[in-house]
Amino acid sequence: MFPTPPSDYFLGCIEHPRCPPHLRAIGLEMFGAGRTNSSIDSQSVSGGAIFTRFMIAGFAAYRAIERLPIEAYESYPDLLFRLAETDTALAPKSRRRAALANRNGIVARMAARSGITAPPPTTLDQADAAILALSTVSAMSDGAIVTIGNRAEGRFLLPLDSALASRFARLEPSASGLSG
Repeated sequence: MFPTPPSDYFLGCIEHPRCPPHLRAIGLEMFGAGRTNSSIDSQSVSGGAIFTRFMIAGFAAYRAIERLPIEAYESYPDLLFRLAETDTALAPKSRRRAALANRNGIVARMAARSGITAPPPTTLDQADAAILALSTVSAMSDGAIVTIGNRAEGRFLLPLDSALASRFARLEPSASGLSG
């Protein structure tokens, strides 16, 4: 899963004048009718940053996954690519072809280190999914998996390979919501 902004962000999106009425209605059902007093200025929400069907599908998928006997976490593929290749600049996604080639090189190196053979991703979304999976495989075999959680906002998973894991002292669970 990917990082999700705080619920106030989505309330601001629902209030935005460009939010389609059907999405506004669904958003109000999801977040509670009459609860559109977001601290986010709805006029500052611009571009693709509006409440969308994609966001609704993400919320629904997360809730469905929570009902299964598995644990769901959010993660951040861009961060995992950067952690995997600290000496290589990561091409921005706006440069699609270069970004995919750059990410495929990282995915190929990580797959080889893990003994995994798979065709290279053909889209940036597939590359993001690959880095999530490969980082977790690597962390499970010789690294560490750190989770950071907040009851209201969910849990974030950060898989670390052995080199990165050795740089961090073990964090003990605390009231701050950190665990490791």
